[in-house]
Amino acid sequence: MGFKHDRWKLGTSLGEGGQGWTNVATDATGAYDKVVVKRLKNASRAGRFRREVEALKKLKHPNIVEIIDHAPLDAESDLFLVMQYLEGGDLAHRPKLYKDAPDTTLAVAAALTDALAYAHAHGVVHRDVKPANILFASTTEHACVLADFGICYADDGQDLTDSRDWMGPRAYIAKELEGGGSPTAPAADVYALGKVIYFMLSGGVDLPREEHRTARFDIFCGGNAKMRAIGLLLDKMICSIESRLPTMDLVREQLQHIRAMDLESVAAPMEADVFADIVRRIDADASRKREDDTRTAMVQDNRRRVATVIGLVKPVVRTTLENLAKRIPPTDAHTLTLERDPIGDPQLAALSGMGIHGLFYVEHEEGLVFVRERGGAKTRHVFRVVLCRNESPLVAIGADRPNAEDEGTVSVVPSYLLSGQPSMRSYIVAGESATRLNQNFKAGVHLRLDFKPSEWPARQEEVKKLVGDAFGRFMQVALSEGGILVAP
Repeated sequence: MGFKHDRWKLGTSLGEGGQGWTNVATDATGAYDKVVVKRLKNASRAGRFRREVEALKKLKHPNIVEIIDHAPLDAESDLFLVMQYLEGGDLAHRPKLYKDAPDTTLAVAAALTDALAYAHAHGVVHRDVKPANILFASTTEHACVLADFGICYADDGQDLTDSRDWMGPRAYIAKELEGGGSPTAPAADVYALGKVIYFMLSGGVDLPREEHRTARFDIFCGGNAKMRAIGLLLDKMICSIESRLPTMDLVREQLQHIRAMDLESVAAPMEADVFADIVRRIDADASRKREDDTRTAMVQDNRRRVATVIGLVKPVVRTTLENLAKRIPPTDAHTLTLERDPIGDPQLAALSGMGIHGLFYVEHEEGLVFVRERGGAKTRHVFRVVLCRNESPLVAIGADRPNAEDEGTVSVVPSYLLSGQPSMRSYIVAGESATRLNQNFKAGVHLRLDFKPSEWPARQEEVKKLVGDAFGRFMQVALSEGGILVAP
């Protein structure tokens, strides 16, 4: 696209985006050595262009980029904006200067806070605070300005951001603005600035959502006093809007306290080894708390996955039981029916009868009930398949905790009950004679199928086979002439 102007002569390109071109330019009048000219590609985005012009004309602050010239606001083509040129580039290209450097990071953060507080006081919320929009006057100094107000929001109630524009960068946008959410409040810029501060201290990490306190992204726990204080501040910036500091004035106040920490520590001395021990203990407690929270979340996720798979296993077991029931025809002396909750035994809530740590009853619904009449007496034999969550324990001092590294296991356990005699709940021994049972569940002894949630539905046929094999043994026990042999 050609650009002809009596005053501004285009030079080196600084880049081309989906919406426009950016070039270094010279000033024919000599008033400026170098400037930056932004030109709009798509005239349908003229509203965004006008918004940026109007915002920058309203805002005169040393930490907000200066607007020098622009195309007429009523122009329908050849829209351009001329701004001051800063040779230090943007923050996205210099994060290593601030890695683990709280003092210089705080200096930049303070300047940005001043700029944003000024903009908010004049009714403008930036909504696009990110490293690429923070420019520096020098490659070695830290004086900076905030640029690109193209998707800002003004309190006149007019929002000229095109619905096709993302409201801010994905890594930096406050959750309440996702998908063009509204209303827009200064707290949205508070969130983004917190992400920028983290970006600097981490040496260039775009922090996912509110994860600065997770084990993977926490850079504050082991740091010095200022780093830990910044971490506490970010807890109140990178969070939900309900918990977030609502204004830049409050952020500025806390930044001032953190920057003054060195002076305050001189006025309140403490033995170095005592202070170091206190810090170590506090950091260890905080680290343990985060590890516990992370582990709890992982365990809950694993349990949800197991429960989901158990919900898929249930109909397979039910269909298998229905098909088995059809294979045994009723006689005058025998009936076999599929009944819902045929036992009604409240003791099954914890499945304590299994006697193995980590195996937790989840549910059962139907069972096959075989009624046999001999000599005028009826016996009621129940075959049931119990679905369990099996957690391998992580042994700790004094207690066992679920191992969060284990995704959990689904256990399918066939069982036998002679109705009316709860003590006769038993489990079918694998590889033994048909009349062999055990009352106490033993791993590796009884018929049982274990599999990971990720292995379903590949284990579906094994579930059917297990149920079929166990039912065959159950029927042999129930029909045994010599009675039931139960081992302790």
